[in-house]
Amino acid sequence: MKILVTGHKGYIGSKLFAKLESLGHDVFGVDLKEGEDLCDYNYNGNIDYIFHLAALPRVGYSVENPAYTLKHNVLATSKVLELAKKCSAKRVIFSSSSAIYGNNGKPESPYGLHKLMSEQECDLYSRLYGIKNRKERIEEISEDLGIKDFFDRKTGELSSGQKNRVSLAKSLINKPEILLLDEPTASLDPDIGDFVRSYIQDYSLKNKVTILLASHNMSEVERLCDSIIMMKSGKIIDRGTCKEIIDRHGRSNLEETFLKLARSNDEL
Repeated sequence: MKILVTGHKGYIGSKLFAKLESLGHDVFGVDLKEGEDLCDYNYNGNIDYIFHLAALPRVGYSVENPAYTLKHNVLATSKVLELAKKCSAKRVIFSSSSAIYGNNGKPESPYGLHKLMSEQECDLYSRLYGIKNRKERIEEISEDLGIKDFFDRKTGELSSGQKNRVSLAKSLINKPEILLLDEPTASLDPDIGDFVRSYIQDYSLKNKVTILLASHNMSEVERLCDSIIMMKSGKIIDRGTCKEIIDRHGRSNLEETFLKLARSNDEL
């Protein structure tokens, strides 16, 4: 598949880029760090998928430079969506931010506002050009995740755990083939956390979805992951299957192994 990753020089973008390449996909990237302005970017070939991660993510910087961040966080998203339409991309995966919620359900910085505006752009394009049977899909995923009762409530009225489930539903609405999850069960009570893990596990198996999971919950990692990379201070310190890593360090489970590596001054 031909895949474009915007922001491919960033932390998440670089890991995603490398993973997609390792899976044999034809991957190319655009990044402001390389002097490439998305607003001026043009491409005339076909693209199967676009991962739109590029952004200026600093809240303080957006307060001082709202017009500049508007260009790179909102207008750049418009450019990506137009590019997707022109190049017949099957799907655009957009990386949003919890900054859209603020403390009271509303953005409290230009960065949060710009991310919300970009979400609304994606929503508009999906309605005009994208998701088939959109209402039915929303009904299906909200029923599965038990969030239908939240439909008439403002985001500021939701608990952090409820927001997590809403965010997961947003991630699944397009039936992605690759799913990026960052601490998906954080802030959930044990019962709901177990339900969400079971749902992710079943969803992955039934739909043949590749999941890239970032988590400090080692029982969650053991349950959901076939291959594990452990990192410390931005560097990979071990990798392998759960059993391989546990056996290599002589521990009885992944939590004990994780604590050993986290407390060690050695880098493997």
